[in-house]
Amino acid sequence: MKQAAPILEMTNISKAFTAVRALYNVSIALYAGEIHALMGENGAGKSTLMKIAAGAIQADQGTIRVQQQNTPIRSPLAARAVGINLMYQEPNLVPQLTVAENMFMGCELKRGIFTDTKRMNIEAEVMLERLQASFSSDSKVWQLSVAERQIVEIAKALMLGGQILLLDEPTAALSSFETATFFEIITQLRQEGIAILYASHRMSEVYSLADRVTVLRNGEHVAELERDDINSKTIVQMMVGRDLALPKRQVKPSLQTIVLETRDLTDGVHLEPTHFRLHQNEILGLAGVVGAGCSQLMNLLYGVERLTGGQIRLNNQTIAIKSPTDAIAAGMALVSKNNTEQSIFRSLNAEENVVMPVLKQHTQYGFLILKKLHQTFLDITNAMRLETNSEASQHLSTGTQQKLLIARALIQHPKVLILDDPCKGVDIAAKHDIEQLLLELSSQGMAIILISSEFADLERLCDRVLVMRQGAIVAELKNRQILQSEMVAYATGAKQANDD
Repeated sequence: MKQAAPILEMTNISKAFTAVRALYNVSIALYAGEIHALMGENGAGKSTLMKIAAGAIQADQGTIRVQQQNTPIRSPLAARAVGINLMYQEPNLVPQLTVAENMFMGCELKRGIFTDTKRMNIEAEVMLERLQASFSSDSKVWQLSVAERQIVEIAKALMLGGQILLLDEPTAALSSFETATFFEIITQLRQEGIAILYASHRMSEVYSLADRVTVLRNGEHVAELERDDINSKTIVQMMVGRDLALPKRQVKPSLQTIVLETRDLTDGVHLEPTHFRLHQNEILGLAGVVGAGCSQLMNLLYGVERLTGGQIRLNNQTIAIKSPTDAIAAGMALVSKNNTEQSIFRSLNAEENVVMPVLKQHTQYGFLILKKLHQTFLDITNAMRLETNSEASQHLSTGTQQKLLIARALIQHPKVLILDDPCKGVDIAAKHDIEQLLLELSSQGMAIILISSEFADLERLCDRVLVMRQGAIVAELKNRQILQSEMVAYATGAKQANDD
């Protein structure tokens, strides 16, 4: 419930980066004891607004009031001093230090001239117990999962007297089970009176958590909704400026032509000997909790990780894949997990990024045939309905960067396209475009393997789904069996293959 006055007010905030307008006259108020969701497409200004509140960047104009007092926030240190803490998508901790050392970094407790490690551990344990953490204060951060590191970040903020938490896509790297635990923690903090500003693309999270929602589009405030008015169709329309429904597969004729087959594929450590088939025109889903082996299996298939046993057959021919170069030559393409940071050449523009794999094919006498190369780029981007410009890729939204990586894969004309969580961290409009593209590619004959942490996406898109648990395929779902509930049951072990 709202109190008489907000704990944080941001009024008429504007910010531009050279010629790019990130925010224009945005106002928002946050109250103690509420979770206020911030929604919008990639590039709508959500992260920029949070960074301004946290002192990471400065607004060009506008005012910030904390506890009804005008409060210039010119640095993260100034923000923390008034109780504002920003938690980024990836925890900002020192892996080699202990949990307690990270929590007290910059404000270490002293006993004389020496650091009072014992007292720091005791106080850290009290905070960790408050958050129901399953690890201790003397654990090294590198030993913790991403979800556990986020608990450390929250504990650190609370230890510093934080009353305002800014969470930027906090569940982007979490499994569904880790997400549920995280929800319990922030719901508890709301009950304790902490004010939480929560940026997310996931509508289900907004339904579960939000007391209010503010929607941004193109850097401007579009609307604010109370909990009773939260509706997915309304929010999506506000975010993208039009009605948008996520695509869904059509029932296909019997899949008969086998494109890819593996026999007893294993790395000898994490993966059991694995057998599966992939057909022409098929989208084959891989479902599993974090660590189940889905990504490892695809890395093994693509030559990223070492194969110790088994056989790979492509178009009825046995092939040897010892490296990604071998996989590409055989006709495979992989868009791997969380790879925009690793795979996008940030200083290059869209065209320079996309054509990178085909430069050799567009060379004559040692010189690039630029006109032909440009036409190849236009052909693939037009087919994807991908709008680009000449600016450096680092300035593009996450969704656009992900589309560039898919375009880079498709420009090689693969027989098999493998995608590992391609819609993770992208906004609803980009997700729609990527999923629609996959359905179109499938209808044109391409064989696709799709891994997704969102089982509902696999239910909508896939012709078959293989469920993995502890390095082994434990179930194959077809037709009406392809349900999110079935995937969860098999992935968690609640249901066994012989239960049917």
